[in-house]
Amino acid sequence: MTHEEFSRPENPERSLEGTDEGAEDRTSDTSSADHTPREDETEETRRLQEEIARLREKLKELQTDTLTGAMNRAGLEGEAERFDQLGQRSEQKEHREQGPKPLNVVFVDLNGFKPVNDTYGHEVGDEILKEVVAQLQGALRSSDMVVRYGGDEFLVVFEADTSGRATVVYKVREAIGRARIEREGTEIGIGASVGVATHKPGETLNDTIARADEAMYQEKGDTGR
Repeated sequence: MTHEEFSRPENPERSLEGTDEGAEDRTSDTSSADHTPREDETEETRRLQEEIARLREKLKELQTDTLTGAMNRAGLEGEAERFDQLGQRSEQKEHREQGPKPLNVVFVDLNGFKPVNDTYGHEVGDEILKEVVAQLQGALRSSDMVVRYGGDEFLVVFEADTSGRATVVYKVREAIGRARIEREGTEIGIGASVGVATHKPGETLNDTIARADEAMYQEKGDTGR
């Protein structure tokens, strides 16, 4: 076989270029396919997002008092660690100067609630409780947490300096004074005993609540309510 019998491309360089371009196109197609989410993956992501949203809503329901809409005791316990961290940061000098402000707890115990239940019935008592929470939430800042702690006991957990604390306590008393409903031409209201405590170094949120509770009972004893 002679040398002339071998067939050669007319333009070898052009032939190689074409091969490279084809390879690049195929690589690009493969890469694009690898990075495009498959329909089933997209659907799975959407399903997981919906499930997370559902669980968050369920958790919120579990942490909310069904009667009044305030946070319940379980919700407060769920937030205790975060409040404890806030209290610890407020103890540090740099945070005292620039924030956050000290953590405070107002403990509220309604006075005369049992006679309202006995005289007008539990339905009216429930309406009073709902009105108390509505008035408190309307008077306080969105960052101030209103908690139904027991049957007719409530907490307000908030950050404030000494002046701000006095303002919140005043607003709490005023709000409860406005918590009145009318039944058959009779206006029914409620009173309250209030205690306040500010977080101390080394305390947990439960420690601060206990001191606020003691202060509330001190006021209740002083007024004979």
